[in-house]
Amino acid sequence: MIIIDGKGYNGKRVKLLDEISRNILKEISESPKTLSEIAKSLKLSPQLLNYYLNKKLRDFIKIVKEDKRVKYKSYKVYYDIIDEKEDFYININKNSLYPFIKDGILDAYFIVGSPDPHGPFSARSRDSHYVGFLSMFFGRFLVGYKDENFIRIDTDVINSNILKENLILIGGPVTNMVTYRINTSLKVRFLQEYNWDLFSEFSEKRYSDETIGLISFIKNPFNPEKYILLFAGKRAIGTKIAIRYFVKNNIDLSKEFYLIVGGLDEDGDGIIEKEYSLEKNIL
Repeated sequence: MIIIDGKGYNGKRVKLLDEISRNILKEISESPKTLSEIAKSLKLSPQLLNYYLNKKLRDFIKIVKEDKRVKYKSYKVYYDIIDEKEDFYININKNSLYPFIKDGILDAYFIVGSPDPHGPFSARSRDSHYVGFLSMFFGRFLVGYKDENFIRIDTDVINSNILKENLILIGGPVTNMVTYRINTSLKVRFLQEYNWDLFSEFSEKRYSDETIGLISFIKNPFNPEKYILLFAGKRAIGTKIAIRYFVKNNIDLSKEFYLIVGGLDEDGDGIIEKEYSLEKNIL
């Protein structure tokens, strides 16, 4: 396993490649071959082979064009070490994102606030576009999804059974009504009476800066067998900072937690260049 952990590269032997995967990589290790050539040699159906080449093994191979034909070739680093009788798998993050991703399948819904005036505050969401950035990050670990309509607007799901699934919530309680419904049950929550400052029961601190963001990983109060991953800020910038911090760091999802983060404009140009942790509480 090749892992980027912020300090360099680490290698580790694991047994994750199945026999078909190994045979395919060895078949195209010496010279590029077309899909039909590989299928004929390995006696595989074109449909199954296409799935392996373009989904399951996409990090192991490169596509080349010879004589106007598309061909596949495995990277040298892989077929050299496969011959050592150990199976290798590449990953770019130690974080498996379980339980939101299981065996490469997305088992969760991204819930964003509606851009139209809605809820008790008639607010418009200004952070729903952040789901694109976050879903691109999740996509690096995916081969498929449980439901192709995995991005939903809060007003569409607020009274549906989707609330009982694994949820990835984007936005604070003013703009995301699902966040609003769970806010008072959170151990780190937003206080309406203090202009939506963030309050921590753990430290008893109140955070009022508009760049403050919250990342929390907790059991879903609508269904304790599922989980919620929440990215929220007092303002949209806080939500953005929370997402950026999560994407840039190896966040362990093996235990529930509340993480409060902030942003820093280091050169005074009005743009946040750095995200940092203010408080982390593991349950």
